[in-house]
Amino acid sequence: MKKPDFQKLYELVYTSAKNCIEDFSSSQNNKNVYALVFDLNESYGDILLSINTEEGLKNTIDSMYPNYTEDQITGLNGLRYNPGDFFFFDMCKFPEEVIEWSLNYNKYLSNLKSDKAYLNNTEKFSDTICKVIHDLDSVITKLDRTEDFLVYHCFHDVDEETDIRLILKTISQDRFDKVFPEYKEFESFISNIDSFGKDKRLKIWLDMLVAYLNYGNSKYSKLFFRRHIYLDIAPQLIKLGTYALDSIFEVLDSIIYLPEFNEKGSKEWEDTGAFSRRANVVHLLLDVIASIGVPDKKYEKKLLNYIAKLQSYADNTEGIIGLNLCLTARCLHNLNNKYPSDEMCPISNRLLNYEQY
Repeated sequence: MKKPDFQKLYELVYTSAKNCIEDFSSSQNNKNVYALVFDLNESYGDILLSINTEEGLKNTIDSMYPNYTEDQITGLNGLRYNPGDFFFFDMCKFPEEVIEWSLNYNKYLSNLKSDKAYLNNTEKFSDTICKVIHDLDSVITKLDRTEDFLVYHCFHDVDEETDIRLILKTISQDRFDKVFPEYKEFESFISNIDSFGKDKRLKIWLDMLVAYLNYGNSKYSKLFFRRHIYLDIAPQLIKLGTYALDSIFEVLDSIIYLPEFNEKGSKEWEDTGAFSRRANVVHLLLDVIASIGVPDKKYEKKLLNYIAKLQSYADNTEGIIGLNLCLTARCLHNLNNKYPSDEMCPISNRLLNYEQY
């Protein structure tokens, strides 16, 4: 097992990508190209080069996602910028030497003894592809690009902050803000919102949660990060502290006993995965309550009532249950450690030590 030769990788990827882009540029598909993406698996060393056009996006929507809303299509997290759904996906056939390089890279990373060394190598991988992108500039100009054209690279299954950091390695901040204005608008909104009174701030956050639950829009929800709207709201509620608790419990009262799972294969399943939006919000609000962390007998009683009723539902349900029961028990323990830590069955999610509450 050898140390990864990043210069060798650069030479192989640059040559193949150059030929691929030139071939595409002379084809009839070279119309209204809006994205060229190197999709990387930073752990395994895999590299996919994909291109999308406005017509390609339309074909994908019409054939696979005809019921998608604008919010599901647009934005950094939307279909438009998901390379796995690009019409011209994995269009560059890299030589066997690239596959061999990736196998060696993966083995090398697997044997590293420190996180720092691991991250150092994944960053070198990223920097190598950035150099490829930079040096392909004269070839990329042959593409029939839209005004919002982007060329960038991404990693698999990373958080949004990492996605943005990687994109900004190959495009300017001004370019990013032009294509994704919601981020700058969000920052401006957050910087000003502390001037609002607590009543107004709390109403804004909870209105947005309700809009998220109902697949609708509040006055402010367009400023938030698409399908991650509920995650953006959590730190804002925590900042409000105990002032927000009564209103948070009102929301919980209305949704904590509702089914947590989406039907597999449904639109909701595609949107949020196995857990419904209701479940996402319940889990988040329980975490918010625990983070505020102020013991109060009134709220402890509420949580105990939730546990009792959720346990009753669990007793009448076969197989796997949701997480509301155990997360409520965990929240209660975090508020007051006289209550035990939850013991959750790793297979069924059931609360094994229910009788201790």
